[in-house]
Order: sequence, then C-alpha cells, then structure tokens
Amino acid sequence: MNSPSPSAQNHPRAGRFDSIERCVLGKWADAAIELGLGGLQSPEACVDAGLRLLRATNCDEFFGNLRPSREAELRARARFLVENVITTWPGLAPHPLRTEVPMRASLAGGAVILRGRPDLVAGDTAGKMLVLDHKSGSPRGTHRAEHMYYALLTTLHYGHAPVRAATNYLSLRQAAYDDVTIDLLLQVAHHVIAVAHALDRHDSRSARHPRRRRSAA
Repeated sequence: MNSPSPSAQNHPRAGRFDSIERCVLGKWADAAIELGLGGLQSPEACVDAGLRLLRATNCDEFFGNLRPSREAELRARARFLVENVITTWPGLAPHPLRTEVPMRASLAGGAVILRGRPDLVAGDTAGKMLVLDHKSGSPRGTHRAEHMYYALLTTLHYGHAPVRAATNYLSLRQAAYDDVTIDLLLQVAHHVIAVAHALDRHDSRSARHPRRRRSAA
C-alpha cells in the first residue's frame, strides 16, 4: 500500500461540530469538491457554489437558523477540505466525477449481496477509474480493507475494474492507495464470501439454539 503527500498540521478541526453539523458539512464539502475537481477555479468559489446547491435542496432551514459565526466555522472547514482534495489529487480535474453513487452487486451466484456508496469515483467507467474513500480522522488498520471493498464493488457494479483505490485523509493531506490488480480483487472477493458464510453459520446456530432468558431472582 502506498502513502503519498506530506501532512499538514494547522487546519480547522471537525471534532467541535455536532452530528447534524458534521452531516451538513459532509454534504457541503462533497458538493464543493466535485465542483473543484470539475474545473471551477477557486476553492472559495467552490464552497459558495456548494452552499447554493445545499440551500436549493433541504438545508435552507438549517442555514437560516445557524449563527453567522458558526456558519463561518463550517465554511472554513469546507474550504480546507476542498483545498486538500484539489491539491492531493490534481490529476482528477479533467475526468468525469461521481460522488456517493449507490452501488449493488452480487457474488457466489447471488448468494452474497454487496452494497455501498464510494465517496468519489473519478474517470471513465469503461476506461481508467479511481475510487476514493474520504476519512476525516487518522489512519486505521481497517481503512485499506474498506477501499479495496469499494474497488471490488465498483468492478462488479460497472463490469470494469478501477486502476487504483485510495483512502484520502482529509485532515492530514495524506492518501494511502493500492493499484488494483486481478489478484487483489480475487483476495477481497474470497474474504467477503468467507465472512458472509461465517455470519450465515452464526445466524443458523443462533436460530437453533436461542439464548435462554435468565429469570429474576
């Protein structure tokens, strides 16, 4: 697994936002990032355009009730995230972009169903594709498995494998990626099927031997 790009230390942190604010921030940043990678000139212009898109959907009431100082904090964080992705992945700009595309596929003759929404798929679905999974926190051991799962899901969904799958660490200006190969996809597929079978066996045992409730003393 490869890890390019230096880290950045001073940045607006998302930890101080509540769950609703983080949800809105995620939608705001996704819209602005897509506009930025699509060629809109400045991060500030991307953030403004992303905000207009949100207000035109179902977030207008949220922003109407938001204190100006709080909106400024959210704006600063959204701009930071846009700048991060644009500078970390400058080569994405000319390519078609799809954010949070709902995907569904099957393995083992339909016995195993896969679902997911990759944060960003860039490129031609019949040519070269990159799959990105954004993370706002620090790297974890499970993140590689997650972006490789998205690589498998994207392959089955479009019938064509991405050339690279990556986890993009927004707060660190770092990315970790794998060049996707048939061998890697087969490893992921075998692992997913094995986990699904293990869960199925566990469910079967639980159905045959339900836990007895303890009576109160």
